[in-house]
Amino acid sequence: MTSIILFISGLFFFALQPVSHALNAELAPEGKQGGAFGMLNLIAEIGAVLSPVVSGYLRDSTGSWGAPLILDGVLISISCLFVLAISSKAVQSAQPKNISSSEANM
Repeated sequence: MTSIILFISGLFFFALQPVSHALNAELAPEGKQGGAFGMLNLIAEIGAVLSPVVSGYLRDSTGSWGAPLILDGVLISISCLFVLAISSKAVQSAQPKNISSSEANM
């Protein structure tokens, strides 16, 4: 059962990773995509280093995997809210301004 859960979670991770990279490239100002991508990787790797330590500590403290999984759920929910807030701002700023018919004929 564990291998099935790991397979499914890996499938979602690898399916969503290109989407996050594309979103990062789309939202970053022109000429700053490299720095934005580097910041994305820095933050992701900090999480990758801290996650086993924090999860292991919580597991050892409580004797159960419930606390680390709840923490993961909370952090994922917060991340989703950030993505929704950022992407809605980007969509609003990327929409073309209304052009009057006299300007369109020039």
